[in-house]
Amino acid sequence: MALITVEREVQTAVAYKSKVRKKNQVTLDKEQLDLLNLHEGDVIEWAVVDGKLVGTPMETIRKDQSWYWTEEWQAEEREVDEWVAGGGLQHAMIHLDAAEGLKALRERVSAIIEEEAPSSGKKRS
Repeated sequence: MALITVEREVQTAVAYKSKVRKKNQVTLDKEQLDLLNLHEGDVIEWAVVDGKLVGTPMETIRKDQSWYWTEEWQAEEREVDEWVAGGGLQHAMIHLDAAEGLKALRERVSAIIEEEAPSSGKKRS
């Protein structure tokens, strides 16, 4: 299974010291791990920014789900969020399960077909 990584947001500015050990290993204290919600095996992306080493926790997601994180898709997500926040979703139908949702969808489609049926009195099938 192919995996990719995406940046995980962490809102804080705290400084810690660590020592570089054999085999270039750096140990993070439990407090640091807890603050960043890091666990053994998590991925950290390292970058040098203005002469400082900056580590960014990354989330690993399946490659076949990476489309969701593209800038194009995220722009569309933001557009829908703005539409909903602006009152664009007035009559949401919430269903307890898929069967109930499908039944409601079939009923709505049938009603639309009846509205569009020719006035001859015959229903479209």
